[in-house]
Amino acid sequence: MKIRFETTVENSIAFLRFHHANSPTSRRQRLLLAAVLPLGMAVVLFWPLVGELAWEDPEILIVKYLFSGIFLAGISSAWILAIRWIQNLAMEYNLRRLMAEGSNRTMLGWREMELRDGRLLMNTELIQCSIDLRAIERIVGNEQYVFVYIASIQAYVIPMNLYPEEEYRQFVAELREAWENRDQLRHEPTPRRPDERIVEKPF
Repeated sequence: MKIRFETTVENSIAFLRFHHANSPTSRRQRLLLAAVLPLGMAVVLFWPLVGELAWEDPEILIVKYLFSGIFLAGISSAWILAIRWIQNLAMEYNLRRLMAEGSNRTMLGWREMELRDGRLLMNTELIQCSIDLRAIERIVGNEQYVFVYIASIQAYVIPMNLYPEEEYRQFVAELREAWENRDQLRHEPTPRRPDERIVEKPF
């Protein structure tokens, strides 16, 4: 079975968002960022109040602590909710600027994929390649895209909202089934072709 589609900048942005949303490293970074601002603000808000414990009226001090806590909780909640949006906005902006520096003809444009004899064949305007299914690390996705990972931060993006949609979903299902059973396939070593530029001299 063969599918054909176009790879666009939007596909790359979708992969970047999906990867960072599901990457353990990115999740740890978001947790760290989520803690930095609240901790810093807590020090700024509550440290001056500690010095007032000796002479301030307890009731006034309680009110100050209460309002400081409410303010901190509100700012922290807004910050936590905004972290992913800010990250996505920054990543999209940087990616668009970086890709604008070149033509990216090997990354963008039409792409043809075919599953044949336990290998994923891919053709573009400038590239023809054959990928052993053992090179695929995982196949994941959502309703709009399927991401065929060939490295920890590199994947082929297959859009799933193209017509006829059933063909694309069938191709992905066959690819996933073949990939899950990749170890059961016979993998014949590719014969090494002699290099005509190398001349072996007899001893």
